[in-house]
Amino acid sequence: MEAFGASRDSRKTGERDDDEENLSEKDIPPPQDPSEEWVDYVDSLGRSRRCMKKDLPDLLEMDENLQGRLFVSPANENTLLSEDMRKELQRQQWEEEEREALKRPVGPVHYEDIRENEARQLGVGYFAFAQDKELRNKQMKTLEMLREQTTDQRTK
Repeated sequence: MEAFGASRDSRKTGERDDDEENLSEKDIPPPQDPSEEWVDYVDSLGRSRRCMKKDLPDLLEMDENLQGRLFVSPANENTLLSEDMRKELQRQQWEEEEREALKRPVGPVHYEDIRENEARQLGVGYFAFAQDKELRNKQMKTLEMLREQTTDQRTK
C-alpha cells in the first residue's frame, strides 16, 4: 500500500515523459532545410530554450533588448554608486524634505506631501493636485466646474 495515492499515476507519468523524450528524438525526421534545424540556447534569464535555427538571431536580439530594459531603472541610474553612497544621498534628500516640511504651517496633511518618490502608477482617475493650498483650491474649483459641464452635456 502506498501513501497518499502517489502510486501508479506518478510512475505512469514518469514513464510517459521518458517515452515522449525517446520518441521525440528518434521519430523526428531530419530537417530538409538546414535553417529548420532545432537548436538549444540559454536566454539572459538562464532558461534553456529550443527554437529553429532560422529564428535564433531574432530571439537573441529580443533577449538583449529585454535584458537592457530589465536593469535600467530610476533607482539604478547611478550604477557607480555603492549601496552606502546611494543610501546617504537618499538620507540627505529625506532630511531636506523634512526641513521644508517644518517650515510649512501645521495643518491637514495632503496626500502629495507623503507620496515622496513612489514608484506605483495611480491610474487615469488620479489627479495630482498641487501641494500649495491656494493653487490646490483653484484646481479643485476648475475640476468641479468641468465635472458640472460634463453632467450638463450628458443630460442634453
